Amino acid sequence: MTAQKAIDGTTMRYRNGNSSGQYHSKSVSERVAKELKRHIASGEFAPGDRLPGERQLSEALNVSRVSVRAALQKLKAQGLVSAVQGGGTRVIAKAPQLDSPLAGLVLENQENLQDLVNLRTVMLRWAADKAVINHTSTDIVLLDDILQKMRASSKASEVSMLDLKFYAILFKTSGSAVFLHLTGVIDDIIMTAMFEADIQQRFADDDCNFFVQCAERALNALKTRQAPALRACIEENSNRRETLMLSEQSMDDQSYQHAAE
Repeated sequence: MTAQKAIDGTTMRYRNGNSSGQYHSKSVSERVAKELKRHIASGEFAPGDRLPGERQLSEALNVSRVSVRAALQKLKAQGLVSAVQGGGTRVIAKAPQLDSPLAGLVLENQENLQDLVNLRTVMLRWAADKAVINHTSTDIVLLDDILQKMRASSKASEVSMLDLKFYAILFKTSGSAVFLHLTGVIDDIIMTAMFEADIQQRFADDDCNFFVQCAERALNALKTRQAPALRACIEENSNRRETLMLSEQSMDDQSYQHAAE
């Protein structure tokens, strides 16, 4: 028999265990690990998301906290989740076995960073089509709340962070775990390259206005399920950030070469 409970907006579906107690703790923890992995694979728990606490998972899945703890250890061993400072567990947002050599190539040559940014834009356009189909009313409420905060903010740095959060939620509505993990790897490499080369995105008032207006149009396109319009907004947003990131003012060949060394 299948039951379900909601945790932090995510519906946890599970099969009731055998109440006779014939299940051993090992098989229960394996079942819990498999259930959590299913939610990660479906994108319900996206890269960077913090998982519910042990008590919440225990109650939702109708198992002991010992079994939940053992299941989380299995997922950590598989490289799917990691411990969070101060307690808790978060879905890993990168694949170390992939990003080390790729990050090296990006740091070695600025053109490789440009290629990676362009590839990310292509992937984002693909995700837009999925988001138009798969988004929910709850997603719209979350995005609208962020947009309101962007409009009210007078700090460029805050608008930038809210803008990143806006699109992170938007892309999560695509429902593609593969997309979320791949972009997690790419974003981590881009941020690493920017940090190593001491690249700073400097925002002016017109940049902030652009990001707010672009988010407004993107949200309207999502609400009206207009995939071409949403793709256009995503591409404009990505191109503007690319210009800020790779402009001559923020990055020169000498500093980039120094980072590679």
